[in-house]
Amino acid sequence: MNIHEQIGEKVELAGVYFVDGAFRSAARILREAADIAEKHADRCDAELREFAQGVR
Repeated sequence: MNIHEQIGEKVELAGVYFVDGAFRSAARILREAADIAEKHADRCDAELREFAQGVR
């Protein structure tokens, strides 16, 4: 499963919890989605730094 699918599923699930009134559960799921996105961004940044160092 790619990053977009992972985050999309989390956000969709959070929406279901929100509609059902389970706001804390929705917030927890959104935090998990944010953590996944942040870790992915960190990996991308690291790869870009490595690439930039190799170009110099």
